Amino acid sequence: MLTLHGHTNSVQTLAYSPDGRTLASAGDDRTVRLWDLATGRTRFVLRDHRDAVLSVAFCPDGRLLATGGYDRVVRLWDVATGKPVEEVVWLASGITGVAISPDGEWLAAGCDYRFPGKSTLEVMKVAGPPLMSPARGRDEGNPTVWFLGFSPDSKRLAVGCGNGQLVFWDMARSAQQNQLLECSEPYILTHPCGINALAFSPDGRTVATVAGRTVRLWDVEIGRERLRLTGHGQHAWSVAFSPDGSVLATGGWDGTVRLWDPHTGQERAKYDWGLGRVNAVAFALDGMTAAAAGNSPDIILWDVDLSW
Repeated sequence: MLTLHGHTNSVQTLAYSPDGRTLASAGDDRTVRLWDLATGRTRFVLRDHRDAVLSVAFCPDGRLLATGGYDRVVRLWDVATGKPVEEVVWLASGITGVAISPDGEWLAAGCDYRFPGKSTLEVMKVAGPPLMSPARGRDEGNPTVWFLGFSPDSKRLAVGCGNGQLVFWDMARSAQQNQLLECSEPYILTHPCGINALAFSPDGRTVATVAGRTVRLWDVEIGRERLRLTGHGQHAWSVAFSPDGSVLATGGWDGTVRLWDPHTGQERAKYDWGLGRVNAVAFALDGMTAAAAGNSPDIILWDVDLSW
């Protein structure tokens, strides 16, 4: 186990670079840190954000990092130099999620507060103009966006909303018509409370969602719940699949990180490293190492034991 020291306040988000050599972290101290995982030291501290940073995402080739937070700006950074490249999205309120599609074409950002006539979701070409945002969502106008992520084939964008809806957007049809279009299948799935996090399985067949204390696994093809995982004593707040899809990690405000078998729903391991509320979990590319962070400024890296 390795502990990374550097942040001065809660850590809200983590992401490994595609080559596994760098970990990006960000949080309430308004900084984004790029860690050299060979040495455990900070390579760069990115300081342009003016408020807490809630979300980070690498582009597929690892050259750019997208970041977003309460200052309402999505920024792109050069990972090799730590220098800002561009400010690309302004939304009506704090940005709760950023995602870059696996094919490198799309950048998505969402926010958690509605204003009349304003969208809570923006999707654009990484090097181009935005699609026209939807004028309305289901039931509540433009639902607030709490989390989002692209499918591994980049054909769908999944958006977890504050009203409990999981909405799938069809990126192929949206690109053709230059406006965001929902998937034609019945993919509006409802939770009893807001969705705090979501993750696609590596094969794209399953989406894991976190709402309240419960983790749900959904069959993407038929839009139905397949498994329900319970065990967190307080809100579950983060979720990640291992690269081979054999492990699901969740972190919660009960201070624990839990590892699950996503095929059976069985809990396989539970850790409590004194991070306080666990806000983020992430797997490295090799699937043998993972990271967790929370209310503590520290970040924990550990070797994942797969001898189940």
